[in-house]
Amino acid sequence: MTTIFGFETGNFINWNTIGDASIETAAFGSIPSQGKFQALITNDVGSVSDSALENLLGLNPGTIDGFGNGDTKEGSALTLKPITVKAGDVLSFDFNFLTDELTPDSTFKDFAFVSITPNVLSNLADTNSSFLLSPTGFREETDYDTFTYKFPTGGTYLVGMAVVDVEDELLESALLVDNLRVVPKDEVILGTNNNETLFGTADNDTIYGQDGNDRIFGSEGVNILYGGAGDDLIFGGSNPDTIYGGTGNDRIFSSGGSNTVYGGIGNDFIDTGTGNDFVVGGFGNDTIRLGGGQDIVVLEARKGTDTIINFEPGKTSLGLSGALTFSNLTFNQSADGVEISANGEVLAVVNNAQVSSIASASNFLTI
Repeated sequence: MTTIFGFETGNFINWNTIGDASIETAAFGSIPSQGKFQALITNDVGSVSDSALENLLGLNPGTIDGFGNGDTKEGSALTLKPITVKAGDVLSFDFNFLTDELTPDSTFKDFAFVSITPNVLSNLADTNSSFLLSPTGFREETDYDTFTYKFPTGGTYLVGMAVVDVEDELLESALLVDNLRVVPKDEVILGTNNNETLFGTADNDTIYGQDGNDRIFGSEGVNILYGGAGDDLIFGGSNPDTIYGGTGNDRIFSSGGSNTVYGGIGNDFIDTGTGNDFVVGGFGNDTIRLGGGQDIVVLEARKGTDTIINFEPGKTSLGLSGALTFSNLTFNQSADGVEISANGEVLAVVNNAQVSSIASASNFLTI
């Protein structure tokens, strides 16, 4: 059975932290990738030295400077309490790197990394990564991505993540972490970085498409489907699924069940099917076609303009995330339908609709 080590208790149970660490909700400006809570670590006030980080993470002295990004000044970290796994089990978690540093930047090269002691030390993101304007208090972010690791041997491991300040202490960076899970080898289907077709089974599956333009079929069971990078085609099954499009222009069909869909980065097409779905389009100009269920489509600032098809007042709801409130929305009738805007930015266009049917607080809820 898959074990999820998230933050849905609203605290750091099962985790140890050092430095500046907190639990955040969607009000922070970034929607958690699983549930209502996510962890945030920063290299702001309260950060500790690199030697203190290495001690918590079980790393040898000098390991962090050994990344080659420069002289590490300070940072923060969190570690999961030691886990015992079997060979072939898969660890995954979602992360979002945020920064106020100028990007790209090879001098003040703040970065975030993961350590799986004693096997793995891997850079997650730094100030030379690809960034988008952030709706949070930080200037830019990478948006959520997924890290995966297949354990080659069984044993007990210490898993940790950290974010560090390099060369200066003036501008800050941060790391959001969510949805850490350990999936037994007999429940996971792990793709490659090639284009491929992956089929689920009648059981509860977790499918990782990885890179490439993949075709993923969830089949039966309650599934977790990750498209990864590439222009993917993803089909959910008849039961409640959670689908992550990842980076790329994806086509996602959630099918039956009450599903949760995250489009990720790219101009995605999302079809909700007949269930009651929760849909987060993500960065990009997405098209979301509703299938008649009691769906919730989340609106986000600074993440593009989504087109919503088949909206049904009194049945469909629009979720307001971050600092968005109904009082700061404006509604405009256009040739395509109703434009919903905030602070001069068009968040979404509701096709074939009238302002009189959309501009009601009863159609909106706070995420």
